[in-house]
Amino acid sequence: MHNLEKKLRIGIIQTTLNNDIAWRDKGKLLCNMNNESENMVMEEIRRGFKEFYERGTSAPKIVLIPEYSIPHSGIKRIKKFAKAIDAVVIGGCDLFVDAKRNASNKGIIVIPNKWPKTGPAQFTTEKYFGKTYFSKTEIDWFEKLKLKASSEVVNYIINAGEYGNIGIAICADFYDLERFVIYKGRIHHLIIIAYNRDNKSFESLATALSRLLMCNVVICNTGHYGDSLAFSPYSEEYKRGYFDAMVAPDDTPTIVEDIKIMSPHPTEAITLFYNFDTTKAEDISNIVNYLGEKFPENVVIRKDKKVVDYLYIDADEDHVSLQFREKKGDLVNSENHRKNNNVIAKLVYIYEGIEKEAPLSKRHKLVNPYYFSRVCDGEGNQKFWDEIFEYVDKHYELNE
Repeated sequence: MHNLEKKLRIGIIQTTLNNDIAWRDKGKLLCNMNNESENMVMEEIRRGFKEFYERGTSAPKIVLIPEYSIPHSGIKRIKKFAKAIDAVVIGGCDLFVDAKRNASNKGIIVIPNKWPKTGPAQFTTEKYFGKTYFSKTEIDWFEKLKLKASSEVVNYIINAGEYGNIGIAICADFYDLERFVIYKGRIHHLIIIAYNRDNKSFESLATALSRLLMCNVVICNTGHYGDSLAFSPYSEEYKRGYFDAMVAPDDTPTIVEDIKIMSPHPTEAITLFYNFDTTKAEDISNIVNYLGEKFPENVVIRKDKKVVDYLYIDADEDHVSLQFREKKGDLVNSENHRKNNNVIAKLVYIYEGIEKEAPLSKRHKLVNPYYFSRVCDGEGNQKFWDEIFEYVDKHYELNE
C-alpha cells in the first residue's frame, strides 16, 4: 500500500440542469437532453474547470460532476479539461440507450496518464461505471419512453495511490447496504454523484456511513436541488461536516471549493479491487487473487446445537484453469504440448434436505446449505475433512 497523503483536495462543479426542461423539446419527453441544455451545462462545466485551472498548484486532485450532467457530445471536452488541470474527473453522463431500447445510467472516470503526479498529460484513460438501482422518477421516465432499465450489478473501488482507495456510487445506489459491506475496511473515501431532491435523507445517511465505514463521504449533487456535502468520521460532531453547499437554481452554478479531507486509515487497505461482479470469471479471479489465504475460518459456535433426522454431506470436484502457479509465466508445456495449468478443487457441501423454492414451483433448493472448497492433496485432504467435521460438530448434535 502507498504511503498515504494526509489530505485530499476535491473540487465540485454543481451543474444546474432542470429535469423538467433539459430532457424535453417543445413539451415532448426525450431520452437525452436538448441542444440548448447541452450547451448550457457544458458552459457551466467549462467555467468550473477554468476556475480550477487558475488556482495553479491549489487546483483539486479530483473533480466531481453530478449525475446526468455530461452530454455525450461533451465527453471529449471533459478529457481535455482533465488533462489541463491534471485531475481525475468523476462525473455522471447523460442517459445511454442501445438499439434494443435498454437504458443505462452511467458515470465516467477520466484519469490523466501521469496522475497523481503533476505535469502535462499526454493522454487519459476512461472507465465507465453503471447504476444498479433506479429511482421511481427514472422508472416513470423509462416507461413513458418505452425503455427498459438496464442495471449494472458491479461495485467499484478505485486505487488512487497515495490518496487511498475510493468507492463510488450513483445517487440511489447510496441506499444499497450490501455495497457498503463490501466497502467496509477497504476504502478511504466514498464518492456519490447524484441528481437528488431528498437532501435530508442523504445528509443523514452520509453522516452515519462516514462513521460506520470509517471513511470520508462526499456527495456531489445537482445545483438544481443543491446540498453537495462532505463528511469525515471524526468523533467530535463539530468536525465531521467539512462542506455543505445549498445552492438555489438561480445562484452561481459552479462551486469551487478546496475540500481538504483527512484520510483515515482503514483496518485493511487493498491495492486494486474493482469490477466486483461475481457473474464474470475475470472479476472472480480479481477477488480470489486479492483474498488469497484471507478466507476466514468458521468460528461461529451455536449455543444450542441443532438436532436433525438427516444430515447430508455431498462431495464433488471441479477442474480449475490456472493463470500461473507461483508467478506469471511459470506454466510450461508438457510432452503432449499442453500447459500444466489445471488443478482439481475439492467441493463439499452439507445440507439438511431439499424443499421447493415456492409452493407451486417445480424447482427445488437445499435446506440450510454450507459449502467448503479447497485445492489440496496428501495431508491437506485430512486437514480439509477435519475442518468439515469441526463445523458439523459445532452446529449439530451428533449423539442423538
